[in-house]
Amino acid sequence: MHGTGDNTEHVFKTCDGIASLTLLSSRGAAFGVLLLAIALSSASSAQKRDAPASDTLAVIDTRAVTAERFGRLFKEKMLKTGITDNMDARAGYLRNLVDDEVLIAEAKREKLDRRKESRRELARIELQESLNAFTERHISSGVAVTEADLRELFVKMNTKIKVRHLYAATKAESESLYAELTRGKSFEELARRVFADSRLGESGGSLGYMTVDEMDPKFEAAAYSMRVGELSKPVKTVQGYSILRVDEIQQNPFLTESEFSRVKERLSTFARKRKLEQALAEYSATLRGRLEIRFDDKLMTRLFEATREQWTQTPVEQTSLVISRHDLGRRLVTTKSGVWTTGKVIDALGRLTEGQRRWIRTKENLEDAIAGLIIREHIAGRAREEKLHATPAFRARVQYAFDTYLLTSLEAQLKKGIRISQDSLKSYYLRNGESFRSEAEIRLSGMLLDNPLLADSVLRLLDRPVRFDSLARELSIQKATAGRGGDMGYFRREGLGELGNELFTMNSGEWKGPFVQDGKYLFVKCTDVKGSSHKSFEECAGEIEEMLLSVAWRTARSRFVKSYRRGMDCRVYPERLIALSFN
Repeated sequence: MHGTGDNTEHVFKTCDGIASLTLLSSRGAAFGVLLLAIALSSASSAQKRDAPASDTLAVIDTRAVTAERFGRLFKEKMLKTGITDNMDARAGYLRNLVDDEVLIAEAKREKLDRRKESRRELARIELQESLNAFTERHISSGVAVTEADLRELFVKMNTKIKVRHLYAATKAESESLYAELTRGKSFEELARRVFADSRLGESGGSLGYMTVDEMDPKFEAAAYSMRVGELSKPVKTVQGYSILRVDEIQQNPFLTESEFSRVKERLSTFARKRKLEQALAEYSATLRGRLEIRFDDKLMTRLFEATREQWTQTPVEQTSLVISRHDLGRRLVTTKSGVWTTGKVIDALGRLTEGQRRWIRTKENLEDAIAGLIIREHIAGRAREEKLHATPAFRARVQYAFDTYLLTSLEAQLKKGIRISQDSLKSYYLRNGESFRSEAEIRLSGMLLDNPLLADSVLRLLDRPVRFDSLARELSIQKATAGRGGDMGYFRREGLGELGNELFTMNSGEWKGPFVQDGKYLFVKCTDVKGSSHKSFEECAGEIEEMLLSVAWRTARSRFVKSYRRGMDCRVYPERLIALSFN
């Protein structure tokens, strides 16, 4: 939220202190701030008022944007996007914060915060923040990120894996599929059966190239641990079970220490988030065992059948229509912390979102969902006992998350009136068609050595010439590609970092090297070139529509903000950004 204008839901953020920001003052930057001050002050009420406290950067009705809040959010923005701290960035971010606050104030004027669904969302946020507070106190402190973690993540983020999979809803189905594979059935044949009516069936279950944070965590862990051509045993994911096969591993061989240093802080933030998610999953699994959650199997089967039939048409709270009155009072789940009747479970399931309901495809999924609800209630109870909700920080986080919800609700309401006609899409394509081209790609083979004398020998051998792929198989220390004669797959220019421009001068069959970095010697050969090609209107119509909708929304959003501000007490002090510093 705030300062971004996006629809990202705030779940939990830790504030471990704000690092010192380097103020890049300049006459131009200061001049820009003064222009912003003039523009913003002219939009404020003309009535003369006393200036607020010196740590206040803006006042919108009864709410204030303080220097502390600005610094905390701006720091998070820098870590997330990699922007540099300067006066233009600060001024722009303050402008976005003020615009967000105006829209939030308007949402409250329109009483969006009093709707039934909004009160439900507020209750959900309070529960989630209780869980976050418990996590912060009892789990986060045990999460540590090492230098080795960061370097491993850096390599993974620069590695793409071409993977295919077979999906099964249940463990039994996945084991049956795995047995067929081991008896000689082809992956492609089974994929056509498993994904009978989908693109995945036609492609043999291929998901294409994937990288970090694009897969289910367990799916990702399995994929990155496999060799090319290797078949995995069934892997349990959020969606069900998958059997994986890795077809290709494409690793950027041009990773430098300077690039690692440049992204290290952002890597640390991401790595900590991932390790915390893993710690939470492990804690929940342990707690599930300690609570000894047990289900009435026959009653669970009936409930699953009822929900599977009803959720497509009927709210889950009405599932009691197909569950008898007697069933509602029966024990469905027993735990060490108490009993959950069928009625209580149905009430709890009724608070799931549509997305969470769609995830429940099997009886096992339903049991996992109910166990999750029981674990959440248990942790929330402990959080109440420890009075974690009775702190200013807790209330501030709840308010922040609820404001985000109100902001996105109002924005969704306002966006409904924006439409882009087919004629507009075609007109834009005709005017800018040349800019819609597929990017050029080159296919590269690599040979990585760690011995300078060997590198000299290879240089002489390649000049004779000797086959590059034979040398790569025999000598390269990069085992993932050595077995394929050094083949690393296709690359786009930006994916090759500092060497992109130089390598894109090569024709098929040419080689370059050695490139020396950190005691390693890399030889590279171009084996294929795919030139840029023009895209048809059908290929890029969706891209054009998304772009024009984004432009239209930015324009409309500014217009709405300007209109709403006229009836508000809105004062902004951007000149205070110049002297701002965060410790």
